[in-house]
Amino acid sequence: MEYESGRTPREKRKNLRIGRTGFFALLVLLLVVSSVLAAGYLLPEKTRAAAAALVRIKNTIAFFVFSGTPHFYSLVVEKNGNEYILNAGDAFDVSYRDEFIVKKIETDVLAGEGVSVDIEGTGSRNDFGKLVKGVELVDKTVLEGKGEGAEKGGRGLNFRVFYRDSLLATIPIRVVVMPQDWLRYARESKNLKIQIDYLRRAAKMTPEDTNVHRMLGSLYFKSGLTAEAIGQYKEVLRLKPDDSPALSGLVQCFLKTGAYDEAIRMGQRSLAVNPGNGQLLADIARAWSGLGNWGKAISAGEAALKLLPGNPDVLYMLGEAYEKSGNPGMAVKQYRLVLEKAPHAEPAAVSLSGILLKTGDFDGAIKLYGEMLKRKPREAAIYANLGFAWGARGNRREEIANYRRAVALKPGDPVIHFNLAVAYEKEKKFAEAGAEYKEALKLNPNDYEAAGRLADIRFIEKKYQEAAVLYEKIIRKNPRKAALYTRLGFSYAALKQSGRAAENWEKAIRYGETDPQVRANLGKIYAQEGNIRKEKALYEKMASQKPAGEDLTKLLEIYSREKDYDKALGVYRKLIKLSPRKASLYSGAAYLYGLKGDTDKQIKYCLLSLKYDPEDYDAHLNLGAAYEKKGLLPEALNSYTAAYRLNPESQIAAKNIPRIKIMIMRQKQ
Repeated sequence: MEYESGRTPREKRKNLRIGRTGFFALLVLLLVVSSVLAAGYLLPEKTRAAAAALVRIKNTIAFFVFSGTPHFYSLVVEKNGNEYILNAGDAFDVSYRDEFIVKKIETDVLAGEGVSVDIEGTGSRNDFGKLVKGVELVDKTVLEGKGEGAEKGGRGLNFRVFYRDSLLATIPIRVVVMPQDWLRYARESKNLKIQIDYLRRAAKMTPEDTNVHRMLGSLYFKSGLTAEAIGQYKEVLRLKPDDSPALSGLVQCFLKTGAYDEAIRMGQRSLAVNPGNGQLLADIARAWSGLGNWGKAISAGEAALKLLPGNPDVLYMLGEAYEKSGNPGMAVKQYRLVLEKAPHAEPAAVSLSGILLKTGDFDGAIKLYGEMLKRKPREAAIYANLGFAWGARGNRREEIANYRRAVALKPGDPVIHFNLAVAYEKEKKFAEAGAEYKEALKLNPNDYEAAGRLADIRFIEKKYQEAAVLYEKIIRKNPRKAALYTRLGFSYAALKQSGRAAENWEKAIRYGETDPQVRANLGKIYAQEGNIRKEKALYEKMASQKPAGEDLTKLLEIYSREKDYDKALGVYRKLIKLSPRKASLYSGAAYLYGLKGDTDKQIKYCLLSLKYDPEDYDAHLNLGAAYEKKGLLPEALNSYTAAYRLNPESQIAAKNIPRIKIMIMRQKQ
C-alpha cells in the first residue's frame, strides 16, 4: 500500500502487532456490549450502572489501545468530613468556614499517571490531595473583584482537570461571600472608604442587623458623611427604638450639623435608657451652648462633671459657658482646673490668657504666655498675644520686640504686621509704622483701616499725593464717612488744589463733620473765589443745624456786610442765647438797632451790655448817641463822659462832650 512506503520491516511488524491487538480488543468489546444489551431488555434498572461501567471500560480500552485523550468522569472531594462526587456540569459551593481536599480523580487513566487538578486561587499547579481552606478562596474572590454578585450566590473560581497539558474538564467553584466576610474585611482594613464599602455590602445582605448599621453609621461620621450616618442610626432605631449607642451617635451627628434642638432631644431620650452616661450630659451641655442658653449649658455641664469628675473636656466646656455668660471668675477657675489635669491643653491656656487680658491681669497673661512658649517656642500667635499684653502694660519696647518675633515666624500674617505698625505709631516711629502698614496692605488689600492709618502717616510725612490716593481708595469702600472726606480735603488743600479740597469738605459737612476748622477753611475758599452765595449758604446751614459761635459770627459778618440788619440781629439773638453774659454781643446788637433807627432797643441793648461789662467803651459811646437822638441830653452827656474816661484818646467822645454841654445850655436858656 502506498501510504506504508518508506517504513522499515521493524515498523511494519510493530504496526502489525498493534493491529492484531486492536482487532482482538474490538472483538471482546463487541461481545461484552452484546451481552449488556441483551441483559438491558431483561433487567433495565440493574443494567444502567453496568452500562456506565461498560462505557468506561470501552473508553479505557480505547485510550489504552489508541493512545487518545482520556475521558473525565468525576472528582471525589471531601468537605468538612463529608464526601462529594462532582461530575461535569456540577458546581461546588465553598464559604469561609469550609475546608476541603480532592481525594480522587476518575478518568480513563487507570494509574492516574499524568492526571492533575488545579484549584484556582490556591497558587499551585496541582492541588490533588492538598487541604484547601475556604477563607483563602473567599479572600481571593473579593480581592480580585469577583465578589460583586456574592449576595446572590457567589461566583468566580473552578476545578480544572488536566491530563498532561490537555484540559479534560472544568467544574465551577461557587465561592459564597457571606455578611461575616464583609464584616471581617471591614475590621481588617484601615481605609475608611473601603471599610464603608464592605459594610454596605454586609448591610445589603442582612438589612435587619442593627450592629452592621451602627458600625456603618460610625464610619460615615468619621468620614464626614454626616447625613449618611444619621440615616444609618435612624435605621437602627427603626429596628431597635431604645438602642443607646445609636441615640448617642445621633447626638454627635446633630452637634456636628448644628441641629442643637435635635441633639438635646436625642440626648435626653438616650439618658432615659442610660441615665448614668456622663458623656451624654456633656454633649447635651454642648448643645445648649450652641443655642446660647448658657444657664442650661452650665447646669448640664456640672451634672456631667459629677459623673466624669476632673474630665478636662467637660471642664473646658464649662469654662467656655461661664465665659460667655459673663462670669470670668468661674471661667478662669475651670480653665485652671483643665491645666492642672492636662498642663499641655493649649485651648484652655489660650482661653485663660484671653480672659486675663480682658480682665486686665496682664502680668498673669504674660506669665502664662511664657509657659506656653516653653512648649511651643516657634508659635507666632503666642508672641503676638505677648506683644499685646506688654503693650497693655505700657511697655512699648517689649511690645514691639514680641511683635517683631511674631512677624519673623509668620511673615504672611497681615494682622501681626498691623499690630506692629500701631505699636511703632504710638512711639512716633512713623517710617517703621508706614512700612508695616504697607506690608499689611500688600497681604490684605481690603484692610481699609490699615490704608487709613497709612494715609494719615503719609500726611504727617507731608507726602500729600500718596495720602490723597489712599484716602480716595478708602472712600470708595466707605462713601459716607465724614472723617475721610475731611482728611482728603486737607490733603488737596496742602497740594494747593482748593477746588478739590472744597468739594471734599462739602461732602464731609454733608455727612456730619462738625470741625469748625473745616467750615472756616471752606468758607475761606468761597471768599477767595468771591462766591458769596455759597459762603452765606454754608454758614446759614450750619446755623440752622447746630449753631456754633464761629459759624454765627461769620454769618453776622456777611449779613452786616450786606446791610441785612434784620438777619444780622437774628444772629445776635442766637449768639446771646449761646452766651447770655457776653457784653459785646449786646453792644453789637445795639449798634445795629441804631442803624435801623430803633433808638429804644438801641438804648436797651446798650444798658444790657453795660450790665455785664460797665467798662465797655463802645456801649457807652453808642448809648450816648441813642440818648442824643431821643433828646435826653444829660443822659447823653453822662454816657459820652464815661466813654471818654475809658478812652481819653477817643476823638468822638472828646468832640461830643462840649457839643452836648452847649446844647444843654441852649436848652436851659
